[in-house]
Amino acid sequence: EPADPDVPTILERAGRYVLEYEERFSRIVAEETYTQRVETQPPKRRVTRADMVFVRLAGDVPWTSFRDVFEVDGHEVRERDARLERLFVDEHPSAAERARAILEESGAYNLGPATRTVNIPTLPLTFVHPDNQHRFAFERGSTRRIAGVEGVELRFVEVAQPTIVRRDGAGDLPARGRVWVDPSLGTVLRTEVRFDFALALGIPSQASLSAEYRPARELGMWVPVEMIERYEDLNRRQHFFGSTVVATARYSNYRTFSVTVGTEVRGAEEQGPPRR
Repeated sequence: EPADPDVPTILERAGRYVLEYEERFSRIVAEETYTQRVETQPPKRRVTRADMVFVRLAGDVPWTSFRDVFEVDGHEVRERDARLERLFVDEHPSAAERARAILEESGAYNLGPATRTVNIPTLPLTFVHPDNQHRFAFERGSTRRIAGVEGVELRFVEVAQPTIVRRDGAGDLPARGRVWVDPSLGTVLRTEVRFDFALALGIPSQASLSAEYRPARELGMWVPVEMIERYEDLNRRQHFFGSTVVATARYSNYRTFSVTVGTEVRGAEEQGPPRR
């Protein structure tokens, strides 16, 4: 086997890894600490703690996450009762609908005008899924040591339309970014992705997302431990988000639970600021 595999070989291994990940990174719950900052004058800041449930869905995006906030700026806002887990464990037909209602309830604690629907740390794994690799142009970058593993940087640009992530189901939001992969095993170590709104809206605004992975001994796999989001306008005269929002999510206390979900999701959507 070559000591330095080429891009197609690395992508083939990463694709196999993501297929396995799709099966294993489900029925998972973690605790999330989410720090938000809006760059206004004066700046606004908020820290929430939540239970974060990751479940597998049918459709273009193989998994999603549901967030249930139980603490805001150090104050308890509800009893911590694992209600998301119970929804899915009970296999209720409307579990996904009820979970989305909880997700919307938790979204009320988000600062800034951006409605965040792409802030799933595992979303960029979808781009190296074997079913989606043809939608992107990949090229090799540098190497970087991450958690003791030498990772190869693969830069990507989404070239197919319609794009995987769309604005309100209408406008395309092409993705570009980088993913660091263990070239021998295909393990995804870090991801960075940016969504440009110029094609969908004609406004130079963007949302970016980076995620760091680390080994979780309790699960026997690599899991997201940190996600950083940024929503910003690139032109002072044209506003989509209005104010720059930066948020950092940290995940801990991973564990598994039993879940079955039958809901189909055909694609992720970025909805942007609510109408006023």
